[in-house]
Amino acid sequence: NELLAQEVREELESIKCEAYFEAGLTYLNYNDYNKALSSFLKLVPKHKDSWNVNYLIGKSYNGIGKIEMAADYFLKAIELNDMESDIYNDLGVLYFNIGDINKAIEIFTMGISKKLNDYKLLFNRGLGYIELGEYRKGLYDIRQANILNPDDENIKAQKQSLERLLGNSYNEKNM
Repeated sequence: NELLAQEVREELESIKCEAYFEAGLTYLNYNDYNKALSSFLKLVPKHKDSWNVNYLIGKSYNGIGKIEMAADYFLKAIELNDMESDIYNDLGVLYFNIGDINKAIEIFTMGISKKLNDYKLLFNRGLGYIELGEYRKGLYDIRQANILNPDDENIKAQKQSLERLLGNSYNEKNM
């Protein structure tokens, strides 16, 4: 009897964790960051070594403007899974949004070095270079992003704008 009761308790705990996770995702999708954070933090005691839980907590903290906490959780997620490009992208965008463009570029570059075929990392690093006035580097990254995702209208528009800015005679050989 006690063995069966313990088994039921463990199953209920598992279901409760899944419910917190799903609720957190729903709140996050509706930009209700405080409720998302509340749900995800309930997972920490049993899932503190989950890159996904740490990443989602970082996204939630970022959503409520707690930048340092968000960065800490994103960095913990990278420690746990350094091959997930979305973590690098969100952390880089966080730094970009607070005006630390050099740190953003560093983070995007770290992600690119791990996963070369991520158009978001290339595009965002390109935007960082543009922000610093390094238009040729920016165009190079944005062209690479366009090759990886030729259907993205935002990437196309940025590429065309930069090509016009740098002049018609500019081509990839000038990199």
